[in-house]
Amino acid sequence: MSIVQVELTPEQQTVLEKGAAEQGLGVPEYLRALIVTSIMRLDAFIYEEQEKPRRSIMELHGLGADAWKDEKGHLVDAQQYVDELRDEWEDRP
Repeated sequence: MSIVQVELTPEQQTVLEKGAAEQGLGVPEYLRALIVTSIMRLDAFIYEEQEKPRRSIMELHGLGADAWKDEKGHLVDAQQYVDELRDEWEDRP
């Protein structure tokens, strides 16, 4: 068991007492419940962060490749595509 000494401002003390009263607990029991709940949330957060698999940029390989295919499924030539865009610019007023 650990002993913790906390200095509170009068406003913080009032908030703590109000929360304890709302829960039907004494201040020490309410404070203990807050601490335990916070530790459990922190532990869950740390566990979640550790369980996330590392991602690789290579997972994006090929993503959007279909955007470079024409209606028939053939690959569009990038230079031809750029040339067509430039031709459109010249036709604009």
